Amino acid sequence: MQTNLYIWRARDLTLFGTVLIIKSIGLSQLVYSASTLNVPKKIIPVIKTKLFSFLWNNKKIKLKGRGFIKTYIRADCIW
Repeated sequence: MQTNLYIWRARDLTLFGTVLIIKSIGLSQLVYSASTLNVPKKIIPVIKTKLFSFLWNNKKIKLKGRGFIKTYIRADCIW
């Protein structure tokens, strides 16, 4: 994932294009791999920092994380 994101960093993408690359290349590979493996909890913050540094191109973050990070709620867990 990190290599693919590094290759795409060289292009001058808009914010929407960067999000599209994160969703299609970055997260899809991780979700596919994590669906069959047991992922340690300490890996998740490392992945988040790599994705955020790619998203903001290693610059200062312009938005607060609470505004655009949502938790996942499984449909079968709703009472």
